[in-house]
Amino acid sequence: MPPMMMTMVVVVMFVVTEAWLIEHQSKAGAWTADQLAAIGVAWPPAHGWKRQVIGRQISDDARGRFEQALRARQARASTTLDLFK
Repeated sequence: MPPMMMTMVVVVMFVVTEAWLIEHQSKAGAWTADQLAAIGVAWPPAHGWKRQVIGRQISDDARGRFEQALRARQARASTTLDLFK
């Protein structure tokens, strides 16, 4: 009988902190629906949502989607403003 092949999957986790949330909020001090969805928060967010997510472990993929959602929103806003110049 041939030896059994095993595959190891490593999932990198990230712990949500208040500083990280603040670092990735908009200039107006808010978050997009896409950002919140990436970390498991329904839209519109319920009162106290930040307390519930701070300390939560999320996948590195979720972290990337959260961060990318704000950059995408800023890029769209910049493009729209360029149209009115």
